[in-house]
Amino acid sequence: TGEKTNPGRIETYYGARGLEILLVGDKQNNDGVFIIADSKMKRRLQEGLQEKELIKEVCNNQLADSNQKFGINFSPRNVAIITDLDEHPELTTGTLKVRRKLVEKYYASLIKQICN
Repeated sequence: TGEKTNPGRIETYYGARGLEILLVGDKQNNDGVFIIADSKMKRRLQEGLQEKELIKEVCNNQLADSNQKFGINFSPRNVAIITDLDEHPELTTGTLKVRRKLVEKYYASLIKQICN
């Protein structure tokens, strides 16, 4: 549509449903989403669940209504899981809010990958 997406309402909607996400884009109106892994997701990955399978599961369940609600179809091709955000304190504020610009810079190659 050529319009910029407002990440706040989308992130708030899924956050209220227990899924912490960060909407990202490539400045070409291609949207992607980072799922910020919680302890349960990290444990499942450590126990051997493949990241691709977890992404598919989240897309088919928690993000399934994204197209209907927001006009954005989140699928495994434009979703990534971030498991190491807590290892980079410079990417969050003291109250654990994500510093979007720093995250976009730090994960630039991953953003490019999921938004193309």
